[in-house]
Amino acid sequence: METILYFGGLCTYYGAQWLISVLLVRFGSYEQAGVYSLAMSVSNIFMPVATYGIRQYQVSDIKKEYSDNTYILSRKMSILASLVLCIIYIAAMGYNSLYISVILAFFAFKLIEAYEDVFNGVSQREGHMWVSGVSMIIRGLAIVAVFFAVYLIKPALFMMTALCAAAVLIVLLAFDETLAKKQSGYKLTYNKKEFQKAQHLLNIGFVLMLYSVFNASFTSIVKIILERLVDATMLGYYSSVSAPTTVIPLFAASLLVPLMP
Repeated sequence: METILYFGGLCTYYGAQWLISVLLVRFGSYEQAGVYSLAMSVSNIFMPVATYGIRQYQVSDIKKEYSDNTYILSRKMSILASLVLCIIYIAAMGYNSLYISVILAFFAFKLIEAYEDVFNGVSQREGHMWVSGVSMIIRGLAIVAVFFAVYLIKPALFMMTALCAAAVLIVLLAFDETLAKKQSGYKLTYNKKEFQKAQHLLNIGFVLMLYSVFNASFTSIVKIILERLVDATMLGYYSSVSAPTTVIPLFAASLLVPLMP
Protein backbone atom coordinates (compact mmCIF):
# COMPACT_ATOMS: atom_id res chain seq x y z
CA MET A 1 0.00 0.00 0.00
CA GLU A 2 2.81 2.42 0.86
CA THR A 3 4.51 1.68 -2.48
CA ILE A 4 1.29 2.37 -4.36
CA LEU A 5 0.86 5.63 -2.46
CA TYR A 6 4.46 6.59 -3.24
CA PHE A 7 4.02 5.99 -6.97
CA GLY A 8 0.73 7.87 -6.87
CA GLY A 9 2.59 10.79 -5.32
CA LEU A 10 5.29 10.64 -7.99
CA CYS A 11 2.72 10.71 -10.79
CA THR A 12 0.80 13.56 -9.17
CA TYR A 13 3.80 15.75 -8.38
CA TYR A 14 5.77 15.39 -11.59
CA GLY A 15 2.58 15.29 -13.63
CA ALA A 16 1.63 18.65 -12.08
CA GLN A 17 4.99 20.16 -13.07
CA TRP A 18 4.54 18.92 -16.63
CA LEU A 19 0.96 20.21 -16.72
CA ILE A 20 2.03 23.71 -15.66
CA SER A 21 4.65 23.85 -18.43
CA VAL A 22 1.93 22.94 -20.94
CA LEU A 23 -0.74 25.27 -19.53
CA LEU A 24 1.67 28.21 -19.62
CA VAL A 25 1.34 28.22 -23.42
CA ARG A 26 -2.48 28.25 -23.27
CA PHE A 27 -2.97 30.75 -20.43
CA GLY A 28 0.23 32.76 -20.84
CA SER A 29 2.44 32.90 -23.92
CA TYR A 30 5.23 31.05 -25.64
CA GLU A 31 7.65 33.61 -24.24
CA GLN A 32 6.53 32.87 -20.67
CA ALA A 33 6.76 29.14 -21.38
CA GLY A 34 10.30 29.72 -22.65
CA VAL A 35 11.37 31.68 -19.57
CA TYR A 36 9.85 29.00 -17.32
CA SER A 37 11.64 26.29 -19.31
CA LEU A 38 14.91 28.18 -18.94
CA ALA A 39 14.35 28.38 -15.17
CA MET A 40 13.70 24.63 -15.07
CA SER A 41 16.80 23.90 -17.14
CA VAL A 42 19.11 26.03 -15.00
CA SER A 43 17.64 24.58 -11.79
CA ASN A 44 18.02 21.01 -13.04
CA ILE A 45 21.77 21.54 -13.45
CA PHE A 46 22.29 22.76 -9.88
CA MET A 47 19.63 20.64 -8.18
CA PRO A 48 21.93 17.55 -7.97
CA VAL A 49 24.37 19.66 -5.94
CA ALA A 50 21.55 20.37 -3.47
CA THR A 51 20.42 16.73 -3.13
CA TYR A 52 23.96 15.31 -3.54
CA GLY A 53 22.56 11.81 -4.15
CA ILE A 54 22.37 11.35 -0.38
CA ARG A 55 18.73 10.14 -0.25
CA GLN A 56 19.67 6.70 -1.61
CA TYR A 57 22.45 6.36 0.94
CA GLN A 58 20.23 7.71 3.72
CA VAL A 59 17.36 5.24 3.31
CA SER A 60 19.74 2.28 2.99
CA ASP A 61 21.61 3.28 6.16
CA ILE A 62 19.50 0.94 8.30
CA LYS A 63 22.28 0.59 10.90
CA LYS A 64 22.20 4.39 11.31
CA GLU A 65 25.88 4.90 10.76
CA TYR A 66 24.95 8.56 10.40
CA SER A 67 22.30 10.24 12.53
CA ASP A 68 19.26 12.09 11.19
CA ASN A 69 20.90 15.26 12.43
CA THR A 70 23.94 14.58 10.20
CA TYR A 71 21.79 13.99 7.11
CA ILE A 72 19.80 17.18 7.72
CA LEU A 73 22.93 19.24 8.37
CA SER A 74 24.64 17.88 5.25
CA ARG A 75 21.55 18.80 3.21
CA LYS A 76 21.65 22.36 4.52
CA MET A 77 25.30 22.59 3.49
CA SER A 78 24.71 21.18 0.01
CA ILE A 79 21.69 23.46 -0.53
CA LEU A 80 23.77 26.49 0.40
CA ALA A 81 26.53 25.39 -2.00
CA SER A 82 24.07 24.91 -4.87
CA LEU A 83 22.48 28.31 -4.23
CA VAL A 84 25.89 30.04 -4.35
CA LEU A 85 26.79 28.25 -7.60
CA CYS A 86 23.44 29.14 -9.16
CA ILE A 87 23.79 32.82 -8.25
CA ILE A 88 27.31 32.90 -9.71
CA TYR A 89 26.01 31.32 -12.91
CA ILE A 90 23.13 33.81 -13.22
CA ALA A 91 25.49 36.75 -12.69
CA ALA A 92 27.91 35.42 -15.30
CA MET A 93 25.16 34.92 -17.90
CA GLY A 94 23.88 38.48 -17.58
CA TYR A 95 20.15 37.67 -17.70
CA ASN A 96 17.58 40.47 -17.48
CA SER A 97 15.54 41.13 -14.34
CA LEU A 98 12.56 38.95 -15.41
CA TYR A 99 14.78 35.97 -16.14
CA ILE A 100 16.68 36.38 -12.87
CA SER A 101 13.53 36.68 -10.77
CA VAL A 102 11.85 33.63 -12.33
CA ILE A 103 15.02 31.50 -12.20
CA LEU A 104 15.60 32.33 -8.54
CA ALA A 105 11.93 31.75 -7.66
CA PHE A 106 11.89 28.39 -9.41
CA PHE A 107 15.23 27.41 -7.89
CA ALA A 108 13.86 28.30 -4.46
CA PHE A 109 10.98 25.94 -5.25
CA LYS A 110 13.47 23.18 -6.09
CA LEU A 111 15.65 23.86 -3.03
CA ILE A 112 12.61 23.50 -0.78
CA GLU A 113 11.93 20.22 -2.57
CA ALA A 114 15.52 19.17 -1.83
CA TYR A 115 15.08 20.02 1.84
CA GLU A 116 11.79 18.12 1.99
CA ASP A 117 13.58 15.14 0.48
CA VAL A 118 15.88 14.71 3.49
CA PHE A 119 12.91 14.72 5.90
CA ASN A 120 11.12 12.19 3.70
CA GLY A 121 14.28 10.10 3.99
CA VAL A 122 14.09 10.33 7.78
CA SER A 123 10.48 9.11 7.69
CA GLN A 124 11.27 6.32 5.24
CA ARG A 125 14.15 5.08 7.40
CA GLU A 126 11.66 4.88 10.28
CA GLY A 127 9.32 2.76 8.12
CA HIS A 128 6.95 5.51 6.99
CA MET A 129 7.46 5.75 3.24
CA TRP A 130 3.82 6.83 2.84
CA VAL A 131 4.86 10.30 4.01
CA SER A 132 6.73 10.89 0.73
CA GLY A 133 3.71 9.83 -1.30
CA VAL A 134 1.21 11.98 0.58
CA SER A 135 3.62 14.94 0.55
CA MET A 136 4.03 14.77 -3.23
CA ILE A 137 0.28 14.49 -3.75
CA ILE A 138 -0.34 17.58 -1.59
CA ARG A 139 2.46 19.51 -3.30
CA GLY A 140 1.30 18.54 -6.78
CA LEU A 141 -2.28 19.61 -6.15
CA ALA A 142 -1.08 22.79 -4.42
CA ILE A 143 1.07 24.05 -7.29
CA VAL A 144 -1.66 23.38 -9.86
CA ALA A 145 -4.14 25.28 -7.65
CA VAL A 146 -1.65 28.16 -7.37
CA PHE A 147 -1.23 28.24 -11.15
CA PHE A 148 -4.96 28.58 -11.80
CA ALA A 149 -5.42 31.04 -8.93
CA VAL A 150 -2.82 33.36 -10.49
CA TYR A 151 -3.37 32.85 -14.22
CA LEU A 152 -7.15 33.08 -14.14
CA ILE A 153 -6.66 36.60 -12.77
CA LYS A 154 -3.49 37.73 -14.53
CA PRO A 155 -0.71 35.82 -16.36
CA ALA A 156 2.10 36.75 -13.95
CA LEU A 157 4.92 34.23 -14.28
CA PHE A 158 7.10 35.39 -11.39
CA MET A 159 4.16 35.63 -8.98
CA MET A 160 2.99 32.14 -9.91
CA THR A 161 6.46 30.65 -9.48
CA ALA A 162 7.07 32.43 -6.17
CA LEU A 163 3.69 31.36 -4.79
CA CYS A 164 4.40 27.76 -5.82
CA ALA A 165 7.61 27.97 -3.77
CA ALA A 166 5.64 29.40 -0.84
CA ALA A 167 3.05 26.60 -1.13
CA VAL A 168 5.63 23.80 -0.96
CA LEU A 169 7.37 25.59 1.91
CA ILE A 170 4.12 25.47 3.88
CA VAL A 171 3.82 21.73 3.15
CA LEU A 172 7.43 21.26 4.29
CA LEU A 173 6.91 23.02 7.61
CA ALA A 174 3.42 21.77 8.39
CA PHE A 175 3.73 18.19 7.15
CA ASP A 176 7.14 16.76 6.18
CA GLU A 177 9.32 18.25 8.91
CA THR A 178 6.68 17.88 11.61
CA LEU A 179 6.06 14.20 10.90
CA ALA A 180 9.75 13.37 10.50
CA LYS A 181 10.55 14.90 13.88
CA LYS A 182 7.64 13.08 15.51
CA GLN A 183 8.57 9.72 13.97
CA SER A 184 12.31 9.93 14.61
CA GLY A 185 12.59 12.17 17.64
CA TYR A 186 15.81 13.73 16.36
CA LYS A 187 17.20 16.96 17.80
CA LEU A 188 19.18 19.31 15.61
CA THR A 189 22.58 20.20 17.02
CA TYR A 190 25.35 22.29 15.50
CA ASN A 191 28.91 21.72 16.64
CA LYS A 192 32.32 20.96 15.18
CA LYS A 193 31.84 17.19 15.43
CA GLU A 194 28.50 17.27 13.59
CA PHE A 195 29.93 19.46 10.84
CA GLN A 196 32.82 17.02 10.40
CA LYS A 197 30.38 14.10 10.09
CA ALA A 198 28.28 16.04 7.57
CA GLN A 199 31.40 16.88 5.56
CA HIS A 200 32.44 13.23 5.55
CA LEU A 201 28.98 12.27 4.31
CA LEU A 202 29.21 14.80 1.50
CA ASN A 203 32.63 13.45 0.56
CA ILE A 204 31.06 10.01 0.14
CA GLY A 205 28.43 11.35 -2.24
CA PHE A 206 30.74 13.64 -4.24
CA VAL A 207 31.26 11.33 -7.23
CA LEU A 208 27.55 10.52 -7.46
CA MET A 209 26.79 14.24 -7.31
CA LEU A 210 29.14 14.95 -10.21
CA TYR A 211 27.57 12.16 -12.26
CA SER A 212 24.09 13.55 -11.55
CA VAL A 213 25.14 17.06 -12.59
CA PHE A 214 26.61 15.85 -15.87
CA ASN A 215 23.58 13.65 -16.52
CA ALA A 216 21.14 16.52 -15.90
CA SER A 217 23.20 18.87 -18.06
CA PHE A 218 22.68 16.92 -21.28
CA THR A 219 19.04 17.96 -21.76
CA SER A 220 19.31 21.29 -19.93
CA ILE A 221 22.25 22.77 -21.84
CA VAL A 222 20.45 22.34 -25.16
CA LYS A 223 17.62 24.59 -23.96
CA ILE A 224 19.97 27.12 -22.39
CA ILE A 225 21.93 27.40 -25.66
CA LEU A 226 18.72 27.67 -27.69
CA GLU A 227 17.51 30.62 -25.60
CA ARG A 228 20.94 32.21 -25.88
CA LEU A 229 21.14 31.87 -29.67
CA VAL A 230 17.52 32.76 -30.44
CA ASP A 231 15.12 33.97 -27.72
CA ALA A 232 12.70 32.82 -25.01
CA THR A 233 9.77 32.65 -27.44
CA MET A 234 11.50 30.08 -29.65
CA LEU A 235 12.50 28.17 -26.53
CA GLY A 236 8.82 28.21 -25.57
CA TYR A 237 7.90 26.55 -28.87
CA TYR A 238 10.60 23.94 -28.37
CA SER A 239 9.73 23.34 -24.72
CA SER A 240 6.02 22.88 -25.41
CA VAL A 241 7.01 19.79 -27.38
CA SER A 242 9.98 18.60 -25.31
CA ALA A 243 8.55 19.23 -21.81
CA PRO A 244 8.39 15.50 -20.94
CA THR A 245 12.17 15.19 -21.45
CA THR A 246 12.66 17.53 -18.48
CA VAL A 247 10.17 15.91 -16.12
CA ILE A 248 10.53 12.21 -16.98
CA PRO A 249 14.22 11.92 -15.92
CA LEU A 250 13.32 13.42 -12.53
CA PHE A 251 10.44 10.97 -12.23
CA ALA A 252 12.62 8.03 -13.25
CA ALA A 253 15.33 8.97 -10.75
CA SER A 254 12.80 8.53 -7.91
CA LEU A 255 11.37 5.19 -9.03
CA LEU A 256 13.89 2.98 -7.21
CA VAL A 257 13.55 4.69 -3.82
CA PRO A 258 10.78 2.30 -2.59
CA LEU A 259 12.98 -0.71 -3.36
CA MET A 260 15.64 0.40 -0.91
CA PRO A 261 15.52 -0.93 2.67
